[in-house]
Amino acid sequence: MFEVLFFSNGNTAFLKNGKQEPKLQESWLMLYVKFLEEKGIDPLEGTYALPDGIAKIFKTDSGYNWRFLSRS
Repeated sequence: MFEVLFFSNGNTAFLKNGKQEPKLQESWLMLYVKFLEEKGIDPLEGTYALPDGIAKIFKTDSGYNWRFLSRS
């Protein structure tokens, strides 16, 4: 049995038998960014409304990352 926690700041935690497994803890916001890219939509063109505030995606050497533009 495992548990997945979705946090309001865009991150996740994956727990199996009460222990975190970092390799399975990809940000749910970054998963959506990958989804948009697969559909031919440039994720850099949008802003993202999260429960904790408005986020903006930016490009890095290894892919994408994000930061809050404003916080609730």
